[in-house]
Amino acid sequence: MKKGTAAPETIRLLRQAEDRLRDKVPTTPHTLTLEEAQRLHHELQVHQLELELQNEELRQAKNEADEMLERFVELYDFAPVGYVTLDYKGTIRAVNITGAALLGEDRSALIGRPFKFFVANSQPAFPGFLEKVFAVNDKQYCEATLRSEGKATLSVRIEALVSSSGKECRAALIDVTELRQKDFLLITQNRLAAMGEMINNIAHQWRKPLNTLGLTIQQFVIFHDHDQLNREALEEGVGKSMELINHMSQTIEDFRNYFRPDKEQVTFKIHDVVMRALVILEENLSKQRIRVDIAGNDACSIHGYPNELLQVLLNILINAIDAMTGNAVPDLKITITLGTAAHRAVITIADNAGGIPTEIMGQIFDPFVTTKEPGMGTGIGLYLSKTIVERSMKGSLTARNVPSGAEFRIEI
Repeated sequence: MKKGTAAPETIRLLRQAEDRLRDKVPTTPHTLTLEEAQRLHHELQVHQLELELQNEELRQAKNEADEMLERFVELYDFAPVGYVTLDYKGTIRAVNITGAALLGEDRSALIGRPFKFFVANSQPAFPGFLEKVFAVNDKQYCEATLRSEGKATLSVRIEALVSSSGKECRAALIDVTELRQKDFLLITQNRLAAMGEMINNIAHQWRKPLNTLGLTIQQFVIFHDHDQLNREALEEGVGKSMELINHMSQTIEDFRNYFRPDKEQVTFKIHDVVMRALVILEENLSKQRIRVDIAGNDACSIHGYPNELLQVLLNILINAIDAMTGNAVPDLKITITLGTAAHRAVITIADNAGGIPTEIMGQIFDPFVTTKEPGMGTGIGLYLSKTIVERSMKGSLTARNVPSGAEFRIEI
């Protein structure tokens, strides 16, 4: 190997060997003895062998490094997850093949472009997420909708962690579009499953006012036969009939609104949604003789989708009612408490039905986990409730046992 093409480590070792040789050989000319010449020759042979061994080790280390680099490139470029490197401004510094496919562009065209251009305008929270990534030395998560020219939008989960230098962050883009579609189908199925029960509730809630309306109308004939159908009696009967009709109409509106998807986020009072849920479940609560107490701040408001919160409340309340069915507790009660904590709205729903079995407490929010008898429940209600609260409302849903029963806590 020529010295000009030798590896730096090899050149360093050659120079070191030459220096050691000069130290061994006197600078002033003198005749070496046979013993000195043999010893010098032996040392040069040893150094040569050392250099050859070290050179072989360097070649082996280089080959291993090349193999590891090739393996890393294969794992990075062809991973089923998109990988993106961003600076603190959100500019793309590196991206793998999967990441480029998710963003809908060639890799060469992505470098140097702001990542936020690929995030849907409906999710302005991404810049704040990126700031948090660089501010906190811990992995951060968020969900976003990606848009690309001429392609359908994609839902992705972003997991990001700042680099050791603090100048860049590594972000993983996980396509969860199919998962979100499945969640949507589950939510739809959950609503359809509740429809039959709610239609039954409408029938029960209409029965009493219909009977009263029938009696009121029949009274007109009785008053007429007894010559008592004057203007005052007529107005009283008509007014009472209209009240009953308006009540029945409002019942239909309450149920109809539940199945109508929200199109935009609005600011609404939590207490109003709680009352809507209780109206829908009025017959169930009355039939089981369950008392509902509402405590706390009834003026607490949040910004979001009212029907999503309504669905969560209905799932939790229906579970509580089912847990109380056939229960021997003399005073069945559900307590709903509204309040705030750490600038977040808090809703707690507690019952006195005995609590959740300890052995399934850790899996209570998993899909298809249920405490009901076979055929009495699907086990997706609480799973969907947690999905809605955490992903759509950016909140949390937890459960615990209290002395008399179970308590669910929603923080938004």
